[in-house]
Amino acid sequence: MKSMTASDAKESFGEMLAVAEREPVSITRNGRVVVVAMPADSGERERRLDPTAVDRMLQMYSEGSVDRSECRDATGLSFGEMLLRMGELGLPLPIVRTLDRFSPAQRAIYEEAFGAR
Repeated sequence: MKSMTASDAKESFGEMLAVAEREPVSITRNGRVVVVAMPADSGERERRLDPTAVDRMLQMYSEGSVDRSECRDATGLSFGEMLLRMGELGLPLPIVRTLDRFSPAQRAIYEEAFGAR
């Protein structure tokens, strides 16, 4: 969860709103959290999601069989929410192998520049 002081939130309200549309933002005053701004639909979204399906999709993301955008689209969770839930489940972050995601044209350019690996 992102955190900012009340003064910073006031000075950059638009930025704070943009972040809060994606993930919760805690607002602190004198070192204490006084408010948490979060997406308006987050509670409704969480009630609609099947927790078992979300956990399975996060497992697949952790294994590398789906990418982050596929996981986000399937679960409706922001990246921060995905990370928090993965931590709760004890799932490791996926190891992203860029070469596995290359198109044939990208692979040809790569191999021309760096040789086959």
